[in-house]
Amino acid sequence: MQRITRGRPLPSMRLFYSLLQTAGAMGACGMLLTGCCWDVPRESTGFVTFQFDTDTTATGRGFRKQEVQSAYVVLYLGAGLTQPTDTMRQMPGNRTLNPNILTIFNNPPNSLQLSFREAGTGGYLSYRIVVPASQRSFDIADGALDLKENNDRCKSVYVQQIRFTLDGQPLERKPYGEPVVLSK
Repeated sequence: MQRITRGRPLPSMRLFYSLLQTAGAMGACGMLLTGCCWDVPRESTGFVTFQFDTDTTATGRGFRKQEVQSAYVVLYLGAGLTQPTDTMRQMPGNRTLNPNILTIFNNPPNSLQLSFREAGTGGYLSYRIVVPASQRSFDIADGALDLKENNDRCKSVYVQQIRFTLDGQPLERKPYGEPVVLSK
C-alpha cells in the first residue's frame, strides 16, 4: 500500500495560490479606493472642425471636389505663422487617422480637424490651410484654450472653449462643436 503524505504543494500550485491571493488583494484594494483621485484627468487639447463650403451653385463661394483634394496644411510652432515646422498632405486612396497625414472626413462632408493645445504643453500654435487648386489659403493663429474645472471631488479640468483667429478674425468654438465653414 502506498502512503500518501501531505507536504508542501507543488511549485506550480504555490505560484497559482500566490497569484490568486495577490489578485484578490488588488481587487479589494481597487474596491476600497474607487473614490480616490490619483490620476486626475486634465485635458490639454481641444479639436476644432473646419469644413470646406461645397455650395458652388449660387454664390460660387464653395469648393469643388478637385479643389478640396488639393488641400494641405502647414503647421507652425510660432503664434504668428513665422516658424513653419511641418506639412500635412492628403494621402491618396484609403482614409487614415495617422496624425501626420491630412484626412478630409465625410461627416461632416469635406471637413478636417485641427488640434489646439494648452500653452506650455507643446504642440502647434498656428496653421495655414492651403488650397492650391483654388489659389486660396486660410491662416489660423493665436489658438488658446479656456479650461474649466469640473464640480466633482477630483477637480478634473476640461476644455470649455477654444479661441483662435481665422484670417485675422477672432473666433470661439466648443471642442467638437459646429464646424468653421471655409469659403472662397
